[in-house]
Formats: sequence, C-alpha cells, structure tokens
Amino acid sequence: MHAQPHTRDSWKAQLDVAPVLWPQIAPRRPDRGVVFTRRDGAMRPFAWNPLTGDLRPLLPDDVPCGYGLLSPDGGWFTFFRDTGGNERGQVVRVSLEDGRIEPLTPGAPDAASSTTPFPLPVLTQSATGNRIAFVVSDPNGFHLRAVDVAADGALGEARTLL
Repeated sequence: MHAQPHTRDSWKAQLDVAPVLWPQIAPRRPDRGVVFTRRDGAMRPFAWNPLTGDLRPLLPDDVPCGYGLLSPDGGWFTFFRDTGGNERGQVVRVSLEDGRIEPLTPGAPDAASSTTPFPLPVLTQSATGNRIAFVVSDPNGFHLRAVDVAADGALGEARTLL
C-alpha cells in the first residue's frame, strides 16, 4: 500500500474538513450516540447512530449548544442552553426521540453556565442515569444542583446541594 503523495495544498484541504468532537455512545443503547461537528460555521450536536453512521441534527439551528452529556439509555442529551449569547441561561435536556426540550430547573432565573475563564458548564450524571448534577453561578456565588430522574424519565425537583 502506498501513501498518497502530499501536494503543496494538501494541508489546506485537511483544514476544510469539518472537525468531529466529543463523540458519546449510550452505554445501554449502542445504536444511540451524539457527536459535534461543524454546520453552517457553528459546532452543532448531531444524533448519531454508531452502528450505521447516520447523523441528524439534534437541535434546531436557533438553539445554541456548546457541550452536553448523553444519558446512559440514549434517550436524552443534557446541555446548558445559553438563552442570550452571554453565557447565561438554563440547564436543559432534549429528547432524542422527539426533539422536546425540557428545563431541569423550570421557573428558575437564568444563571451563568460555568466557572471562569472556561465557558464549558460543569455537568455530570450518574452511571445509571437517575441523577444529573451541575454547577451554575449567580451574584450569590457558585451552586451545585442535582435533579433526580425517575425510571420513566420524569424529572424531580432541582435541589441545591452546595
């Protein structure tokens, strides 16, 4: 097997290829995944079937998403929704089945997504998917919040742990 010869512009062609970042596969559903890639100049999450390679947009174009976590059963993708382009908003989840978006803290005022200087939210979930925890900040400081997830997927009331 021979390597393809490098041309003067081959490195430029590599830069034109959309990057693929943060691939996730649901531990209990190997046919469900999420991956980020560039679409129309912005990094966007895509629902991904790792078995077939099929991709479809996970969110409408007007819903920003910089990072998130796929639930162990592959049913939900949780992320910080920046509602105004200013790193303030809500932690929400989107259903991979029907695209429905649900806030984890309905009715709560918008909060900042992260600790500075990094704009990625601090977000995690239990291995079984029965609890989601995240850090947000407001004028009173940083807060660790947790939301229980019932066996049927229903969200419990968010509680502040710290």
